[in-house]
Amino acid sequence: MKIESLTIIKGIEKIQEYSLFKGLSFEETRMLANICQLITKHEGEIIIEENSIGNALYLILEGEAAVLHGEGDSLRKMAMLKPGEIFGEMSLIDDVLTSSSVVSVGEMQLLKINKGNLAQLMEANNRLAAKIYRSFCMVLADRLRRTTRMVSAE
Repeated sequence: MKIESLTIIKGIEKIQEYSLFKGLSFEETRMLANICQLITKHEGEIIIEENSIGNALYLILEGEAAVLHGEGDSLRKMAMLKPGEIFGEMSLIDDVLTSSSVVSVGEMQLLKINKGNLAQLMEANNRLAAKIYRSFCMVLADRLRRTTRMVSAE
């Protein structure tokens, strides 16, 4: 997404409102914005399919998504994702098949950041890479804590 198009999401500062990108400078945010794609998903659309190779990070701007695991009678809803949350970040770290599907619940607006584009940006800017990886770690640590609480409550 080009910087001129960011008015669609209320300016470049909108990206900095999300926890993953809060620590970025204006210039780093501008560089990131240049590789973002604004996409819309409708009710029931599959955004990530379980057991596929992930290729992007998604940030929910509006709407909700369900994280689903399994199929048929063994299909389980693992989580609901809301505005400000990210998903797909694991695909940026390794090339393991996705563990769950992510499906839109109603209409959604998302920012999509392609794995290859982000890798190029981070290779060109070590400081930006460190900030983004640190943010990934914080997101993953939070998810691990929530999962631990869920499992220990069962």
